Amino acid sequence: MTADFAAFKKLDFTELATIDPGKRRQTIDGWGTNLVWWAEEVGKWDEPARREIMDLVFGEEGLNLNIVRYNFGGSSTNPDIDSSMHPARKMLGRAVGYDEEAKQIIYDHSNVDCGQAWLIKDLIAHYDVHYMEAQVNSPPWWMTISGSAAGHVDGFEENLAPDNYDLFVSYLTEMLKHFRDQEGVAFDHINPFNEPVSGYWKQGGSQEGAYFSPKVQQIILKKLWYRLQEEGLQTKIVVSDETSIDQAITTYQSLDEETRAMIGRIQTHTYGGVQREQLRDLSTAEKKPLWMSEVSTGQLPFSENEMAPAIPLAQLIIRDLQDMAVQAWVVWQAVEDRVENFVSLHKGPDYLKPWDVPQSWGLINGDYSNLDLSGEYGPAYVFKRGQYVMTKQYYVMKQFSYFIRPGYVIIESGSRDVVAALGPDSRLILVVPNFTEEETSITFSLEHFDTANAIVQTYRTSDTEAFARLADSDIQSARLVVRLPAKSLTTYSIHQAISKEELGN
Repeated sequence: MTADFAAFKKLDFTELATIDPGKRRQTIDGWGTNLVWWAEEVGKWDEPARREIMDLVFGEEGLNLNIVRYNFGGSSTNPDIDSSMHPARKMLGRAVGYDEEAKQIIYDHSNVDCGQAWLIKDLIAHYDVHYMEAQVNSPPWWMTISGSAAGHVDGFEENLAPDNYDLFVSYLTEMLKHFRDQEGVAFDHINPFNEPVSGYWKQGGSQEGAYFSPKVQQIILKKLWYRLQEEGLQTKIVVSDETSIDQAITTYQSLDEETRAMIGRIQTHTYGGVQREQLRDLSTAEKKPLWMSEVSTGQLPFSENEMAPAIPLAQLIIRDLQDMAVQAWVVWQAVEDRVENFVSLHKGPDYLKPWDVPQSWGLINGDYSNLDLSGEYGPAYVFKRGQYVMTKQYYVMKQFSYFIRPGYVIIESGSRDVVAALGPDSRLILVVPNFTEEETSITFSLEHFDTANAIVQTYRTSDTEAFARLADSDIQSARLVVRLPAKSLTTYSIHQAISKEELGN
């Protein structure tokens, strides 16, 4: 994975950043997580660990995420098929085969996908979810040319057999109808592809994936749209979840006008690419919502306490909100396998051997298996299924998601590196980074607000703080002067910050 991290300039005390509610940008739909792969594992944990994770991720005092992307798995229940696939990444498919005589897909809705299914039903019952998207990494393995949900032998070759295009579309719509009618889960959007032109997905790989050229994507999208109408499904189509911003532009522009009219939302991952403003302008011109639907950072050494592994995540959120003007931001995995972060789980000679440096993927690190390697590698290599640890990536995301809620509007902050959002409740949110090695300061002008009764609550995450509530800050002469410790992210929640524009001043 690569990501383009624009350099964050050092905020200077002499700088005056004017917060201007008259310059409004996107309205936020929310924050979310993909459920593959973690939900299938955590959904099978015992209580209270399972409930604790749900509260941390979806609870009002946690990240308060309101968007989920549910995976329709494509892997075989036969362990001999795709045996090289990473066990935690092998999403067993409900579509287990095809009855040639009856001319219909055979489903197993009882014995596979149980953990993920539990999680989304619990989410609907106990939390405030606004958007539920169905997403597909690979067609069912038996529909593919290679007989593998990991991909074709050649990563740049189509793996869905042309004779199965209609069958694949039937599978998607039948799954949508089953979830709606039998399990009480009505998916509002569906994406039949994931990073489809990346070339990553090959037979023998460690996870599901499938190459779809833009030409074939267009064929599938049209067939899917017409089938959705025929079946009376209200689910809208999104495209195309490319791995990079630049490729998202190329793929979308390759679609003809008829296909574009069928698209309900544009989505991209931000593992690569630099054309954020161009994708923003494209979505605006097409009158389509734009979401960042998957990214994660984990290249830096694992740490529960240090900010270093969390800074790239914060940088991506800021760049995507500020430059790309996304309306929603969805992390790859809220929970990551701590075992996988510490040792290789790829089948082969390095299986269960430690990485040179433990990795830092995931907001929360959970133990997916019982494993004791302490005799060879020390006490850090003891894992007990159902245990978990928090990381600063979790708290960094909370600095955004807890405060900038659905319906908030991103406004001009006076600095490309500061996110400002104004809520319908007259609450002004400022998320302010200092990712340098030195303390710095900045002054915010609030001259466009009536702040006579304003209260400024302050929350910070740093090397020594984890979403810590600090003393309230003061506004003097319409100025908020803040000091920012090194390697920190601070959120200022300003209550009763009433825009003078609303007052007619």
